[in-house]
Amino acid sequence: MSEQTRKSGQGKPAKLPRYGWLYFAHLQSEYDLVAHSITDAAQQECLKKIHAKKDENLLTWDDICLFAQLIAKHQDLDTLKGKLCVLRTELRSITTAAEYEQFSALRTPDLAQVTPQIEQQVRSEYHFLIGEFCLRYSFIAAREEFRLRLMRWGTLLTLFFFLLAALIGVFALKNQNSALGSLAYGFSTLTMVVFAGVTGAFVSMQQRIQSIPNRGDPIFNLSLLIHGWFGIFLSPLTGAIFAIILYLFFAGGLLKGNIFPNVQTPPQPPVINIDARVEGTPSAPEGSPISSSVGTASPTPTPVSSPTLSFSQRDTTDLTYFLKHTGPIAGTDYALLLIWSFIAGFAERFVPDSLMRLVNQNETKAKSETEVAK
Repeated sequence: MSEQTRKSGQGKPAKLPRYGWLYFAHLQSEYDLVAHSITDAAQQECLKKIHAKKDENLLTWDDICLFAQLIAKHQDLDTLKGKLCVLRTELRSITTAAEYEQFSALRTPDLAQVTPQIEQQVRSEYHFLIGEFCLRYSFIAAREEFRLRLMRWGTLLTLFFFLLAALIGVFALKNQNSALGSLAYGFSTLTMVVFAGVTGAFVSMQQRIQSIPNRGDPIFNLSLLIHGWFGIFLSPLTGAIFAIILYLFFAGGLLKGNIFPNVQTPPQPPVINIDARVEGTPSAPEGSPISSSVGTASPTPTPVSSPTLSFSQRDTTDLTYFLKHTGPIAGTDYALLLIWSFIAGFAERFVPDSLMRLVNQNETKAKSETEVAK
């Protein structure tokens, strides 16, 4: 079986984990007690195949289930009754109340009676529960494997943003006097905001993965994890976007208060008005006679050259100027900014709900102004 097939969950069943081998060792001890009573040729052939797969380290949960059911066929009724009571108790801990109620309908009515009909019901219920447990055990292994893979990718993504933020911060500290270093300093604040948002989203993603229910239909629960992995990995991206939007909220003054950071923004650059003047003979006052001599030409006017405007002299603020001069005022403001950026990534509905409240306020204000105008 190829690696791609194994990862996609298709093909042969996965091999037993360590705890599966411990369970098989327990069943092996029970098998040793009843091995002398197994005389059926078909059953003996099945047992040989199971032990051959054990020697080759190829056992699966299907083999475990078949092995337990073959052993149960030759165990006495009292032993099966005790094991059945244990399985019923364990079933309550891994199923929902509704599922357990449905399983209860399959119960043997009275374990105290000893009749051929009761014995057949006990063995049937035991076989059913063993199959149900082995099915859930196999899906637990597949789910945990896929969950671990998601956590690894999420960790790598978070470490990437952390290293990026660290590199930009170190570059800005070493090149504070250069223009590129000043720009990197502005980007370092934005990068830390993005990193805090990604970290918050990563923690939220981890909780979402861990909160996938263990109870209920194991196939349905595993399908939610496998087919919902892309939506889970969108969390760091949306966390970064929400953190940036919240940073702009603080910079724009839309969120203010003691628990919110004070973010300083650059003032409007000074406007330079340059009058177009020419060098030459000054113009005469209006209404005065203008003397002219034949053959005498006026001097050629020379325009004044316009000075080159720097970022700080422009009458508009571009992104570079904004990033270089925008940031928290004090250390407490920086800490609050990172905390709220983390919250923006962690609480996925915080920024969208804030945007909706802002939109609703504007719509209410527009409606009230329209009514007053009428």
